[in-house]
Order: sequence, then C-alpha cells, then structure tokens
Amino acid sequence: MKTASEHQTRTGSPRQWWLAGLLSYLQPGLGQVYNGQGAKGLRFFGAGLISLAAMVLCLEIGSGLIYVGLFLLFAYLLITLVAIVDAALSARRQPDLFPRKPYNHWYTYVIGVLVASLVITPLWKQFMQPFFIPSGAMEDTLYVGDYVLADMTPDKPVAGEVILYESLEEP
Repeated sequence: MKTASEHQTRTGSPRQWWLAGLLSYLQPGLGQVYNGQGAKGLRFFGAGLISLAAMVLCLEIGSGLIYVGLFLLFAYLLITLVAIVDAALSARRQPDLFPRKPYNHWYTYVIGVLVASLVITPLWKQFMQPFFIPSGAMEDTLYVGDYVLADMTPDKPVAGEVILYESLEEP
C-alpha cells in the first residue's frame, strides 16, 4: 500500500517555466500558485493590489500626490516583473515529479485570470484610462502620438488641466 506522500509525488507533473511566467504576467502571484507556492503567490497578489489601490487613491487626492502615484505605478510594474522572474526561476528549480498541491488545478488558474480581467481591469478603468493624442492642436504641450493617462472620476476641471474627449468622427 502506498502512502499519501508517495501517491502525491507520482501524480505530479513537471512545472513549465514559461507557463509560470505567463501566469504571473496575467496576474502577479498566479505563477507562484502554479509552482505550489500559494503563500508567496498571495503576497505578490496582495502587494500588487495594494500598490494599485494606493496609486489610485494618491491620484484621486490631488496633484500634490501625482509623483507618489506615479511611483506606486512603477512599484506595481516592478512587483509584476519580480513575480514573473521569480515564477519562471522557481518553476525551473522544481523537481520533475512536482508534488501537486490541492489548489494546483486548471480551474484555479482560470479563476485567477478571470479575477484580473473581469474584476480588477474594469475597476481600474473607472478611475483611469489611457488615451492617444491624434492631432497637434496642443503642440508644445502634447504632441501627436503621445499617450496620456486620464483621471476618469467625475470632477470639476481646474485651471491648467487638459480636458480629453473621444471623437465621434474617428474610431
């Protein structure tokens, strides 16, 4: 009769480094969950979520905290990059017969990607949205081809702010 640990080892499968990295790209921490490092994955997910929430809060408070908000955006991007690299390297170090954890199932990863795409992304778009500058109407300030990040919360414009609108004529 086999013990539970022998059965668990035999039912495992090798971890793919590229898949671990891709999962962490889609949702920071998901690649760590794929590697059987659930606690580390939750820490990456939480750190990313906290940095995004703090960034939105800083940008909502006012222009005095715009640089803090941009720093937090950079922090989120750095957290994501570290999560990708960590997941890929950890997957390469895993044994060939990876002992599967209770949460190592395909639907766990689908739920993680759905949380990112159906919950976090729409919440993000309520607060900020990127726009492309198609014309030179504000040359010397905004150039053709520039991208700007717009505050999408309803607020009264203040002197010096740029007002963006979507053209109905151009797609």
